[in-house]
Amino acid sequence: MNNNQGGIFQSAMKTNFTGYFPTIKRITKMVVIKVEEKGFYVRLVCYKGRQVAASLFKALESLTGFNVQSSNLATSSNDYVLTFTLNARECEMDRNFSNLKLWIAIAFWNHGFDFETSPLV
Repeated sequence: MNNNQGGIFQSAMKTNFTGYFPTIKRITKMVVIKVEEKGFYVRLVCYKGRQVAASLFKALESLTGFNVQSSNLATSSNDYVLTFTLNARECEMDRNFSNLKLWIAIAFWNHGFDFETSPLV
């Protein structure tokens, strides 16, 4: 009997199968509140998963036309909660801020996030 067979079996047992399943990047809630003339508070809730936290911040950094004043990422048992404040840049003051929620959604969608249309029961 070849001693290598035990080594092959043990190697197969150590295989990480989580890499074969795609991470679901789903935002379950988004709240945007105007707090100043050109300032906004945003709260996003999304499912936890591999690389989701990094993707959240990449999407946040991609918001052009706004300065991110602060951000915080918290966790619960199943979710990430990202809160941040934005200030519009002076050159962007002509934009219609009623569309801000749409602009934020597009930034996150461009980084692979999906949105739930209704909360889970």
